[in-house]
Amino acid sequence: MLFSRASVIAFLTLSIGAVAIASPKPWLSQITSQNPNQPNNSPNQDVPKWIQRLNLTTQQAQRMETIRNKYRGQIIESAKVLRQAQLELGQMLGSDASIDTLRQKHRQVENLKQKVGNLRFESLLEMREVLTPEQRRQVADSLQNRVRKRKTLDSLSPQMQQPQMGAGEQGNRGARERD
Repeated sequence: MLFSRASVIAFLTLSIGAVAIASPKPWLSQITSQNPNQPNNSPNQDVPKWIQRLNLTTQQAQRMETIRNKYRGQIIESAKVLRQAQLELGQMLGSDASIDTLRQKHRQVENLKQKVGNLRFESLLEMREVLTPEQRRQVADSLQNRVRKRKTLDSLSPQMQQPQMGAGEQGNRGARERD
């Protein structure tokens, strides 16, 4: 089953974009090549695997790092504000806050999610321009595989969350529920 480009881009934005932007380790210092026009084939454990698989040239790595640095601070700060707003909403749900106040806080959380997503997407678009068509294809293929794996895990998730009970356990549970 093939996924729509929008699904792949959304997943890329949320997963790979987040790793690429939020990672505090600079790629350039970890990806080195004798010739800036030749791909780097020496793997480094600190460099995200998706970057290693792309065999970026030093020039590409420099451009990617520049883009990452351009957006990193904004994404980190916006994500921090988002987490705080989510915590506040959770606390408000347990309080006697009015429905209108809860709706307002929820709108704020959703707007912050959108802002973080937009920043990640914009950085992704700029990073995409650095990649060759073959590297873009590799990223898309990798994402489709990750989406398939995630969907498989999600489909197994309800089965894993519902522990199987023996006949004796079900009887005891029923008795507790009647009390």
